[in-house]
Amino acid sequence: MRHILIVLISILFLSSPVIGQSKEDCYLFVYADIGKDKPIIEQIAKPFIASYISPLKEIPLSGLTQSEVDSRMAGLVSKKAEEEARIAKGAEDREWDINGKMEKIIYEMNKVMLKATASNNEGDGIARKYKFDYREDGKLDITFVKLDKTFKQLGSEANNYISPFLYFKKGMKNKKKTYFNFVDIDAPDGGSASVGFGSLFLRNKSVPNDYRKVIIGLHELLHTQGMGYNCMPWIRSYEEGNHSNHLKDYDQRTMLNAGEKLGKIYAHNIDNCPQLMDSVYLSPTSNDPYDPYQINCLFKLGKYDHPNFLRVLDRLKKDGRYNWKIRFGPSCGFRDQNKGPGYFLYESNTNILETY
Repeated sequence: MRHILIVLISILFLSSPVIGQSKEDCYLFVYADIGKDKPIIEQIAKPFIASYISPLKEIPLSGLTQSEVDSRMAGLVSKKAEEEARIAKGAEDREWDINGKMEKIIYEMNKVMLKATASNNEGDGIARKYKFDYREDGKLDITFVKLDKTFKQLGSEANNYISPFLYFKKGMKNKKKTYFNFVDIDAPDGGSASVGFGSLFLRNKSVPNDYRKVIIGLHELLHTQGMGYNCMPWIRSYEEGNHSNHLKDYDQRTMLNAGEKLGKIYAHNIDNCPQLMDSVYLSPTSNDPYDPYQINCLFKLGKYDHPNFLRVLDRLKKDGRYNWKIRFGPSCGFRDQNKGPGYFLYESNTNILETY
């Protein structure tokens, strides 16, 4: 079953190591009754203690339930990638994963999705939502992660580093999941997404409030589902030579621009062309679902052999290499950008272009 795993990513803002920093990863959860001086813990106590002490001790926290404490501690000490967190020395942790802010936004995203799917003029009238991962206690499965690069080291295209970092260093390799990240930095855009991985950049000026975070988050989730495919004539890349996966009409206030309605991408009558209504990541699942990983990453089109898809794949195969400017939909987040010529996925020596 396909699910979307939510990840909270915070960045190490320091450009140099803290004095006495251990070379080994240290996971800790620190509490002290210091009133308004909490930054002392974040900036001094945790880095200092982490340099010398490895055993973990759990101390119930004021203002949190025991289950929330247990969840936070489990996220720090578990060896499973889906539940792992790194506390980077000196980083700012706004605790979106435990203070309810992320959950509020994510639940609101699905409320908008339920309304948009049920009211879509071309749809089947069934209200659908995204299949998010949940913990055993019924709460959203939110993973807290600290990156090992400073903001300056990430550069302008942070998502190009985030995907391989989560894959190789955090073990987020499940092709039946979509990893959607709330990244606590600024970036050129409010979000960025490919099939398998998507990000919402919380400090970008285009997402100044919760509503905008909901709208841009939904927009980026569409790209993780393969939208918009160039088999749809209202998508800019329908014409050869245009690689944009957005609508031709900038003023149309639907999700593929920035709005609450889904428009024609949700349901249409175009042969051999995926419609969002059939995504395997929506619940209830369509009777004839498509998997964006199979189409956008493996190029296993199945019945979706639209001429525009074939035109792109024939060109890529002829050139013998992948070109992001020649594509039929969003790129694959599992593609190894450091391997080529050809088209390779992480930890694979198979040139996908030779299998097509």
